[in-house]
Order: sequence, then C-alpha cells, then structure tokens
Amino acid sequence: MVFCILLSLFSLFTSAISSSVFVSAFSLVNDFHVLVSLKQGFLSPEPALTSWNSSNPSSVCSWAGVLCSQDRVVSLDLTDLDLGGSVSAQVSRLDMLTYLSLAGNSFRGGIEIANLSSLQSLNISHNQFTGGLDWNYSSLSYSLQVFDAYDNNFTALLPLGVLTLEKLKYLDLSGNYFYGKIPEILGAVFQQLQWYDSSLPWPK
Repeated sequence: MVFCILLSLFSLFTSAISSSVFVSAFSLVNDFHVLVSLKQGFLSPEPALTSWNSSNPSSVCSWAGVLCSQDRVVSLDLTDLDLGGSVSAQVSRLDMLTYLSLAGNSFRGGIEIANLSSLQSLNISHNQFTGGLDWNYSSLSYSLQVFDAYDNNFTALLPLGVLTLEKLKYLDLSGNYFYGKIPEILGAVFQQLQWYDSSLPWPK
C-alpha cells in the first residue's frame, strides 16, 4: 500500500517536471516564431541579423540582440542596426520582455506595444514611425520605467495614456508633432518623473 502511494507520488512529480519542461520549451519556440515574423517585416536585415537562423529554434538565445533568462526572451536590443521596414504587432507576443530597444533605425509606419506587463524600458527613438501613441497603457502600467519616443514622425494628440504608467521615471516624446495640452489637474503625476521633455505642453 505504501509502495503504491510512493509510486503514485513519484509519477505525479515526474509528470509535473515534464509538463514544466514542455511549457518552457514551447514558450521559447513561440518567442522564436515571433522573432522570425519580425525579421520578415524588416528591410536590410543582413548582415546585422545573420544569426537569426529560422531553421534552428534552439539557437534563438544566441541571436544578435537577443537575451534570454530561464528559456525565455527577456531582452531585444536592435539599436543602431540600420534596419528599415515595419515593426509587426507580433512583438507584443514576446510576453516576458523587460527591455526593448528599436532605436536608431529607419522603421516606418505605425507601432503599438501592448500586453507586456514585465516591460521596464522601451526605446523607439530615432526612427520614422508615424501615426500616434494612443496605446493601451494599462497593460504596461505595472513595470514600465523608461519610455523614449524621441525623433520620430508621430502626428497626433499627446498620448494621455502615459499618465497611467505608475512606475515611469523617464519620458521623452520630443522631436515629433504632438499637439494638445494635459489638464493641469494631472500635473502632479509628473512629480514622479526624474526626467521629461520640458518643450512639450506639460502642466508646470
């Protein structure tokens, strides 16, 4: 009887470990497919992204600009790689990202980042993104500390959703064509910032 109970417990334990390993592997494969999809939208991805081998999912953590932790992609740094094209909304499926930098490239079109609850730093500066930044900031509000969108071609109302970013310390939306004014009653929110662009019509 005792032997049967121990055998059952051992089976449950090994099953749990196997399930955990399977979920981890599956999640990394998902990250792999997201990155492959992103690369397909880029112009001139070579030679900068030569290491992004779409035939070898297990190599993803050694790809240029990619950093993994516990078999998940947690950082994507594509800064100054002379990339063009567009950034697919698929990027928001990298759900364990803590750091994302697309800065210093020539990406065009719209961009939207959402549902990345672990993201702490987001840099999309020095590109040619257009449209607006009217995102669902509530899905970013728990972790995002740095948001840099400097020097793009955004032409829209100021994205008031940034006011919901509870942990935000650095904000730069300058070098764009935003318009509108934040209500003065919300000015206290900016006391939490260590730096923000004073050329925009934030309340003083």
